[in-house]
This record gives sequence, C-alpha cells and structure tokens, in this order.
Amino acid sequence: GAKKRQPRRRAIRAGLLIDMQRPPFSNFNSVVWVTWPMAMTKAAYQEFIAVSRSALHPEFSEEFRWSAIMFMLIDTQSDSEEYEAILELNVLEADGFFVPKKIKVASGVDDEGNTGFNFMLPDETWPVEAPLVEAS
Repeated sequence: GAKKRQPRRRAIRAGLLIDMQRPPFSNFNSVVWVTWPMAMTKAAYQEFIAVSRSALHPEFSEEFRWSAIMFMLIDTQSDSEEYEAILELNVLEADGFFVPKKIKVASGVDDEGNTGFNFMLPDETWPVEAPLVEAS
C-alpha cells in the first residue's frame, strides 16, 4: 500500500504550511548553517514574509524579511527540544517603515524525528494538520 504522509508534509502539500527550507529561504538558511526543518502557517507567511514589489525599496524581498525572523530566532533559541515563544519583531514594510509585530515560534519533533520549528500568528495553534484524503 501507499505510505501514509506525515502531518507536516501533508499540511505543506495541502497549502496550510509553507516550507521555509525551500528557495529562496534555503539560500539564507545555508549561510547561517540553519538546517533544521521549518514551516510557517499561510497566515503568518502573508503577515511576515510575503511582499508586494515596491520601486521605492528594491532591496525589499521575501528573503530579506525571512532573515530578520531568523536572526531573532537565533538570538532567543533555547537548548530545549520543546520550545515555544512569542517573538516581537520590527517588520520592514513596503513603505520603508518598520512596524512592531508578534510571531509565535514552536519547536517540536518533525515527521522524521528531527527537531523542527513552526512559525505562526500568536492566536494560531500547533499542530496544523491537513485532513487525511483517501486515495481513490
């Protein structure tokens, strides 16, 4: 029979989570030696990462916004495997201004038994799971 997909992978395939180890984010992650699995809810992605191109600020990119979150995480990461925190970030917006926002990060063991990080809005809960779909 077909192998049952694990919750994180299923949620990524269903579009509920964004894989933050894919390009362009993996480029920055490799520079700072961040190899653990990471995912972000769709709502958090829209709030913290997604950008509309701005001629006023051509350096404004999704990868740049991601790097700010990663630097904050690296600064606050604890040694425990189970970790949950609300990070306060100054998020660069397309108009060039920084706006204070909060993002929740929760670590836990992923589908393969590795510690991974999951980013979400403060009012979202983990785990985010896609419903099982029966193969026809």
